[in-house]
Order: sequence, then structure tokens, then C-alpha cells
Amino acid sequence: MRGDQSAYEVGRSFLGHQRGIVAVIEVFMDESGIHDEAPAVTSSAVWARPSVWRKWTADWQKALHPISIFHASECHGRKREWKNFTRPERDEKVLRLLPLFPKHKLCGRFAGVHLDAFMQCMRDEPVSLKEFGDPYFACIHWAFRRVSWSLSLGDFDMKKKPQKGHSKPPTPKTPKPVEM
Repeated sequence: MRGDQSAYEVGRSFLGHQRGIVAVIEVFMDESGIHDEAPAVTSSAVWARPSVWRKWTADWQKALHPISIFHASECHGRKREWKNFTRPERDEKVLRLLPLFPKHKLCGRFAGVHLDAFMQCMRDEPVSLKEFGDPYFACIHWAFRRVSWSLSLGDFDMKKKPQKGHSKPPTPKTPKPVEM
């Protein structure tokens, strides 16, 4: 099935027989901190227009070579593909990668929770802890929310500063009860 046909089918499944518009936006997400010893949980989302992705990917792969897939923890610990790099060589490689982000019109949103601090704050708040839920899922939810808010503003550029009055996502309105 072609990509546009697949997007059409997804849209129809959401709308059923109703009229409306469904937008399908490809967002690349990653998380960290899901193992037991992790001090924090994080989630990130990055997106761009397809033409920007193609250019960024070409630049990224060229600068990353001979590494095939970048994992920050492996880079930091000089493990797996990074095991033959000295610290200065690794640092030099990373310094060549970092400028690629502002060079291209990428957008990103990130969320994180320091688990010890979070548990300390919630220790005496069992109801709040239950409502908050799992910090991992909360981070994913925050990242999704920030992505949808950014896209609602037409944000396709990480370099662009937020417009005045748009410094944070709007608080969702509580729906009014419907009388039956």
C-alpha cells in the first residue's frame, strides 16, 4: 500500500462516515531511562518536512561514518561501535555532529522527569501519584502534547522563536456536560 493510500485509510478509520480532515504527520520519537537503574526518564520527538529530513539524513550519515546508528549511551561510554574511539576522537566526532541540528529546519520537543526528585515530591501525595501515572508514559504524553501544540502554530523550524503570547501550550478546556 502506498503512503498516501495508507494515510487515507487511517483518516477514514478515525472519521468513519463523517466528513472531516485528518492530518498524518511523521514524528520520530525516542526515550531513555526505562531501565531500573536510570535516574531519569526522558522522551523526545523530532520532525521536519520531508525535503529537510532527506538533507539532514545525508549530512548526519556522512558526519557519523563509520558509526551506523547513534546511541548516546554507547557514545558516552565508548561501547560497541564506539569502543575503538579514544575520548578525544569521540569528542571530536560529536562536535562535528552537533552543528547539523541548527543547520537544518528541524523541530523538536522534549520532556523528562528526575525519578528520585519526583518520588520525593509525590511521597505524601498518593492521589496525585495515581493521577500522574507512570513517569515514562507522562513524558511521552507531554512530548505528544507539545508536538500537537507546535504543529497547531505551524511550527516547522527549531530555530524559530515562539511568538509572543505562545510560550506554552494552552490548558485544555474541560468539556461541559451534555444533557441527554
